[in-house]
Amino acid sequence: MDTTSAPQLIEHHNLSLSFTPFATAWIPNTANFVLGGQLPSAKSTLRIMQLKKEGLNELAKIEDGEGAKCLSFGASTSPNQHLAVGDFNGDLKIYDIES
Repeated sequence: MDTTSAPQLIEHHNLSLSFTPFATAWIPNTANFVLGGQLPSAKSTLRIMQLKKEGLNELAKIEDGEGAKCLSFGASTSPNQHLAVGDFNGDLKIYDIES
């Protein structure tokens, strides 16, 4: 089997988590991303992470409401960084993320 033309996955860094991740979203025009999931207590958690050569840095953490199921910056215009978060109750929250 010739794998040279197949997509390649390259692991840059890895991180052990204390929650179940469900979604990630790159913050537009940055090397940062948001990781959303659910804690064992069923609360939502959002982690803003920064990708660097040395590893991953946690810039901010938000824990509230029901577990975060999906994330999107799709309705946000640059330079605004509004994150839409859908939870397991079907509710939608909008967060203003500043890098």
